[in-house]
Amino acid sequence: MKNICMISQSPYPFDPRVRRQAEKLVREGFEVDILCLPSKDETDQNYGKINAYRILNKNPGQENIRKYLWLAFKFFIKTFFLLQRLHRTRKYALIQVHNMPEAHVFTTILQKLMGVPILLDIHDLTPELLTSKWNTKFSSRIKPFIIFIEKLSCRFADQMITVTEGCKEILVGRGVPPEKITLVLNTASTSIFQFNENRRFRKISNGVKLLYHGTVADRFGLHIVIDALPLLLKQIPGSILMVYGKYDADYRQYLVNKIKELHLEKNVILGDVKTHEELYDIMNEADIEVVPYISNEYMNLSLSTKIFECAAVGLPIIATNLRTLRLTFDHNAVRYVTDQSPEDFAFQIAHLCLNPEERMEMVQHAYRAITDISGDIMEKRYSNLVKRMTGYPDYNNGYKEEVMSEPDENKNIMRTG
Repeated sequence: MKNICMISQSPYPFDPRVRRQAEKLVREGFEVDILCLPSKDETDQNYGKINAYRILNKNPGQENIRKYLWLAFKFFIKTFFLLQRLHRTRKYALIQVHNMPEAHVFTTILQKLMGVPILLDIHDLTPELLTSKWNTKFSSRIKPFIIFIEKLSCRFADQMITVTEGCKEILVGRGVPPEKITLVLNTASTSIFQFNENRRFRKISNGVKLLYHGTVADRFGLHIVIDALPLLLKQIPGSILMVYGKYDADYRQYLVNKIKELHLEKNVILGDVKTHEELYDIMNEADIEVVPYISNEYMNLSLSTKIFECAAVGLPIIATNLRTLRLTFDHNAVRYVTDQSPEDFAFQIAHLCLNPEERMEMVQHAYRAITDISGDIMEKRYSNLVKRMTGYPDYNNGYKEEVMSEPDENKNIMRTG
């Protein structure tokens, strides 16, 4: 059995991409060690053949760029020394580093000198995200330095993965050879997010259940939906917005104040992070997912996992009209709204509530849109890359195995009533 090490400055198992990949490797016969943050005050944990080593005693948070950089520095130092200790006994066949930040790839410098292949997984483009997340003079000043570190990190890695064509284009534009990059989209795990064939669509004139799940920070625009609720309640009384995710502390307080100001305490639920299994049950109880991301340089490059999860389970989606999202899901699969417009959100939600046939058709189109980029296909592409890099004995040019079947346009996958 070959051992793989993953390094991720995020809590396991709550990062869906890290979890999907680790579980896929285990199914392929590997054992996986993950050097990561705790989600609360967790200690090291064992998940079958996945071993999570908590780098810090607690997750100190990263509300501003200085705190983030200090956390990254501490994580880097502690990871470097733990990696040396583990490698002496585990003899890793490959080390995969998940960004942000991609500079953590240099914790593997001794292993690289020993001939261990290094895989860099670019979840987010750090220069664009830093200026989007923390739009300050300091972040603007250090952006050229962050780009320089990104270039060194990409050059250091033996192979790379990224999440969208847009991200790949930018990395290639910064000098990364295109053949060095494998595209693995953030599609949903089909073992958990299975299509709900029992979902019934009806006219909703009261009590629509709206859902938002994922990171809760200013750039994700949840305040726009909260501003839309008073308008929506005039048309659909009793409407509820359920929020589950990891919060930016300052932004959560901003939302709490806004909810009180608009007297929406009974209409908005600010819940905590949920496991994938818990989310699946919640999504099956919800009526519509809202994705109110604010359009900017970074967000137009991103393609959220939540979109794929909703498409996989059959939950209708209303989202801001972002470039990468629109290129993947057309207007028949996702109902797009005007950027930062509470009025448009309220209108589109009410319209879909009152037109169940449209919601059903959207779900059908979204489900067909992910046929050729399903979680199974992305997982296979990823595992084939790892096998090739580790010299896995049964690797046989696996990329050619990715044969996609045509969706059945005549299949009626939903029910009304």
